[in-house]
Amino acid sequence: MSKISIEEYFIYDSEQFFNDEEVRKYLTIDFIKQGELYNRNEHPEYSGVYFKLLAQLYRLRDGGADGATLAHVDYIIAYYIGLILRPVNSEGISLKYIDDAISLENDCNKFAIYENIKSMIINSHRQQKNKSDEIETKASSTIVNYFSFESNLFFDSNDVIEKLDYRLIHKGEDYYVGIGKEMENVYFKLLAQLLYLEEQDNVSDAALAHVNHMIAYYVGLFLHPTHGDYLGIKYAEEAIRLETDENKIRASEDIIFMINEP
Repeated sequence: MSKISIEEYFIYDSEQFFNDEEVRKYLTIDFIKQGELYNRNEHPEYSGVYFKLLAQLYRLRDGGADGATLAHVDYIIAYYIGLILRPVNSEGISLKYIDDAISLENDCNKFAIYENIKSMIINSHRQQKNKSDEIETKASSTIVNYFSFESNLFFDSNDVIEKLDYRLIHKGEDYYVGIGKEMENVYFKLLAQLLYLEEQDNVSDAALAHVNHMIAYYVGLFLHPTHGDYLGIKYAEEAIRLETDENKIRASEDIIFMINEP
């Protein structure tokens, strides 16, 4: 049994985290499944499990955890996103996490587990098409085309700064509410956009900074998931690190200031 209970770990903005030694022992698939049930009862408007796991991953990275420890958390996140939560663009996001786990792991036995999970994610998404596509294809607006479930439409490095703005984010919120999906899908679309750009050749730091800024704005000031302040600041700091435009740096600094306001 874990030293930390389900409630202690997953309660909103809990400061309970597993350390390097504990995480591989106690942060299991069964543990996150129980956490999912707990969060759906306590916070049905969004799933706090992913954001808790992301905060756990950042804490371990900041603490200098070894590759195998980080790989374990990446694997848990991949399983959760790809096979349990299944948000917008879940296949691509979960495969990125499992590929990170494979690249960090040095235990051959774990490689087999991670490769198996990767196959499960791919097969699961091939077998099940989201029924909302039938509704979404009836419209042709940028909002629908960009935010639709399993959409593979992303802005490239030349377009993202101009087209991905605050208005589009809030239109995305309205869209998901209108089709009966959680607003947190806006975050997952922005995350998928960021991962898409990171995989492109010759992507500009300005484009990456812009998407990090937009995620910081949405997570830190509007979505307010568990550890939203902490995660929002992380994304804003990354935007500042990548940005060279002083006005845009100040805009990300303003987000940190607003997040920290009492």
